Amino acid sequence: MFIGASILILVFAWGLLVSSETPGAGFTYTDSIPLAILDKPSSITYDSTRKTLCIAENGKGFIFEISKAGVPLGTIFTDAVNISDVAYTSMGGQEGFIIIQEKPEDILETDRHGCLLRSLKLPPEFQGRKVKAVTLDSQGEKLYLALSGERDQILELAMDGRLTGSLSINDIQNIEALCYDPTSKHLLLLSHGSTGKIYEVTLQGEILGDFTPEVTQAKGITRDEMGLLYVVCQETRRIYVYLPKKESAQAK
Repeated sequence: MFIGASILILVFAWGLLVSSETPGAGFTYTDSIPLAILDKPSSITYDSTRKTLCIAENGKGFIFEISKAGVPLGTIFTDAVNISDVAYTSMGGQEGFIIIQEKPEDILETDRHGCLLRSLKLPPEFQGRKVKAVTLDSQGEKLYLALSGERDQILELAMDGRLTGSLSINDIQNIEALCYDPTSKHLLLLSHGSTGKIYEVTLQGEILGDFTPEVTQAKGITRDEMGLLYVVCQETRRIYVYLPKKESAQAK
């Protein structure tokens, strides 16, 4: 209860500040949430409608939902075979998830109850590439996919699957997770290279800054509208919560 209360108090206090956050700002660790019920938490997404956190487990087909205070709220069983990444969507008032499967390598869209709505395909010129991570913009109109290869690449797709843009970032390799940041309208990229950093990148591919969380085996990242950053760790089975640094919140 103390952990949950402290996070909620920090959210309230910082909610008045983060709207003026500057690009490339770092973060300060503030708390952690245990995920003892999951063996291998592998990805995380923020439900901006219910204000909850949804976590997928590596190789499983379900999504575990908790409050920001860490209270278990239920399990969503999906039509996916094994989830490698998940992103919440509420496009057109239809809540649901975009799911990346490990095998078969499909991109699935489900409703909020986990029922399959459709299967998405990569544009023809990118088919055969492995999708490593997914995120959506805050309007639910753009889909961002990280693809593996000799050089990691991020595709921007309309929700009907049309390619609307792509970017390659030479200085970032082994992208493990993506997160669209609603406060800055930039992307946060979790890299599993030698540094294990989280980078802030514009939609044009410019690196604005980086941050190294004090977490081993970080697997997923997400951010809420208050600016809190959530990093899920498979090794410790915990979610680590970070605040934007105070000085960045006060600058404009």
